[in-house]
Amino acid sequence: MKATPLSISRQAARWDFELEISTHAVPLDQDMVRAAVVIDGAGNTQPPLAWDGDGPGGHHRKGVLRFLPPEDRPEFVELRIRGIGGVDERVFRWRLNE
Repeated sequence: MKATPLSISRQAARWDFELEISTHAVPLDQDMVRAAVVIDGAGNTQPPLAWDGDGPGGHHRKGVLRFLPPEDRPEFVELRIRGIGGVDERVFRWRLNE
């Protein structure tokens, strides 16, 4: 799985993360909105607003998870994805710039 932040600056009105997922072990039929959360530096969690991408099924999916950013802009953010491709949890972390 590859996760790329598209817009996560402290000034962004919405945070977008592009995901590319490939597996040949199990079908990728999970609900991406239910599988993901963003966690800020204070430990607050935010569920996604939407998944704009490939629908469930198959062995390859690509799309963008969209989130509202926290009101207090943290120093870092984590994107956690649970239960995709036979992996309990994947954690991606980025430091935010001014």
